[in-house]
Amino acid sequence: MKKVIALVSGGKDSCYSMMEVVAQGHELVAIANLHPVDEETDELDSYMYQTVGHSLIAAYADALDVPLFRRGIAGSSANKDKVYRPTEGDEVEDLRALLLEVKAAVPEADAIASGAILSDYQRTRVEHVASSLGLASFAYLWHRSQDLLLDAMIESGIDAILVKIAAMGLAVDRHLGAHLADIRDHLFSLNAKYTSHICGEGGEYETLTLDAPLFTSRIVLTETTTVVVDESMFAPVAHLTVNGFTLEAKDPAVRAEQLAQMRGVLAASAAAEIEARNARRALPGLAAAATDTPLAVPAMVGYSQAGQGGAPPAQLRVTALAPETRLVALQAWSAPAASLEDEVAAVMGALADGLASVGASWSDVAFTSIFTQDLSQFGAINAAYGPYFGVNPPARATLQLPLAGDARLKIEMWAAVNSCTPATLHVQSISHWAPANIGPYSQVKDVDGVLLMAGQIGMDPASMVIPQPASAAGEAVQIVANIDAVLEVMASGPAGVASALVWANSLDDAANVYMPAWRAYLADAVTGMAVLAHSPFLPRSALLEVQVLAVTTALDDDLSPVTTGSADGVAPGVSLTTATRSWSTSAGSPASLLLANVYATDGSCERDADAAVTALAAGLVAATERAAVPPSLVRVYLPTALDASAVQAALDTVAVCPVSVLPVEGAVAVTFDADSSLASVPDAGSIMAVLELSSLP
Repeated sequence: MKKVIALVSGGKDSCYSMMEVVAQGHELVAIANLHPVDEETDELDSYMYQTVGHSLIAAYADALDVPLFRRGIAGSSANKDKVYRPTEGDEVEDLRALLLEVKAAVPEADAIASGAILSDYQRTRVEHVASSLGLASFAYLWHRSQDLLLDAMIESGIDAILVKIAAMGLAVDRHLGAHLADIRDHLFSLNAKYTSHICGEGGEYETLTLDAPLFTSRIVLTETTTVVVDESMFAPVAHLTVNGFTLEAKDPAVRAEQLAQMRGVLAASAAAEIEARNARRALPGLAAAATDTPLAVPAMVGYSQAGQGGAPPAQLRVTALAPETRLVALQAWSAPAASLEDEVAAVMGALADGLASVGASWSDVAFTSIFTQDLSQFGAINAAYGPYFGVNPPARATLQLPLAGDARLKIEMWAAVNSCTPATLHVQSISHWAPANIGPYSQVKDVDGVLLMAGQIGMDPASMVIPQPASAAGEAVQIVANIDAVLEVMASGPAGVASALVWANSLDDAANVYMPAWRAYLADAVTGMAVLAHSPFLPRSALLEVQVLAVTTALDDDLSPVTTGSADGVAPGVSLTTATRSWSTSAGSPASLLLANVYATDGSCERDADAAVTALAAGLVAATERAAVPPSLVRVYLPTALDASAVQAALDTVAVCPVSVLPVEGAVAVTFDADSSLASVPDAGSIMAVLELSSLP
């Protein structure tokens, strides 16, 4: 449970945000408000704050029975950049000063809540200040459907009036001062006619809350003045000035009923939001989809020796840089060191050298994959890793794998080069939308329309926990919903998904619980493909973690169907099956992804580990020849019983790019088609390895 400072403007959004905070089990310990320095001024030209009706804010402390902290807005919108950095004279610095004052008076406060719905400008600035002060950020209204949200506000007991109007269809004499519930239908009709924002997110109107379930007293206005700023007959601009008000105490029994109703409405509204999203994406059958005909997951080859002995591989691999390259792959391993922090520093130092060799820096890194021998040590890894990145860190996935030799850490990176600047989605606020970042990473990076998404686990966004008892089916449905929420914000969706990488404690769960739900989500896709791989332990003790590679809607028509193929005799007793997708980026660069299962067909490679290493090298050469575009990075999902260092050395001699060998207890590449059948390649023998050849732009 958090002790929360609510940022209040007096409007419906900040009030509903407070109600969400309480409904989620947190404690409201203070409210904070920013107002014009000149008390006689009603409205400022502010990008951040609603100030109309600020004279009423003093009543909120009594109505809510919590302390109120206020500060004048001395700054302006001096820094309008997408990424905010501390700027003298900016109004964001007034918020920082106000929260410092609150923290000094209420030191137990450890979170703030705001009412942002769509504004990245507001959300990112609130998150910036919160992070700098060590406060969690709650934004429970973020990306809520405005039609459902407005109805929830009204049904939950918020009584608000329009205190400002500035839109076509809103009149001074009929709508200024009107109660929100009374003009609900009119706001919906304006949305239908003019695509205006139902909740006023486009500045169409602002509100003042007079009563809500959290209030111990209701506010009664006794005197107001109408101020007309623009008398336009089409879209007049006007606001109310509050000159007088009184407080009327509420019967405790009535308030108790209101609070009970509030909790029910808020829970129902959150559920309705999920149902509405599912309906838009045709997701209602996800949970039931897990009852499909099971897929028998082929076993990986077993060898007589065990463990991952041998010396750690050489530390650094970097993709060769070509003039048209937009993304370059790097990877580094750790050698044994005195401390884990020293190993992180060594790996990051090697990667820094690699970045410098291609003219890149830490700010250019778009995606990282962190592999560790022991995920329980990830706190120390994270603390050492995070400071290398700034306000928009790369997207990331974190896995526990049995690494080669004594290495405790391996990191892969994709970095943007040749003046390519990725777009970033980095949401740190807790909401109903999708899980907030729980470390130094972003949800997704967009490189020329190619979306590199952070690994998703089955966390409920509002509580940031995985529901217990653990359920692979429940996690699968939540993961798909989380992925969809992120894709939607990035102008993508099911048609833009190129592939998925499904990590699981159980390959059976990956194949027969997650994949049916994933196929239901991708119902409109002609074909699809994925790698299913085993990890003994995942972040937050999750059963599943999923990484998605996708493209934006503008490119999904260029995303080819999956092309499958096979080859026998690539080496004695070895066959190969492949699945390939290709596309062009928004800059016109070719990109592709090839997945391959390398099979042992006659048992010779199962008996002779040296022969297996030679065969895998032949398999990689054969797969590379089938790739639509020369790869930038090859991943090899390798049986743990094989010597990863020996395989690494052998593959390095034949590969055209860096090779990343990942020891796993099981993996398989799968494809599915329009009738939703799921297949690897039946009766092909044991899997020697799964190859993933990535050729990103």
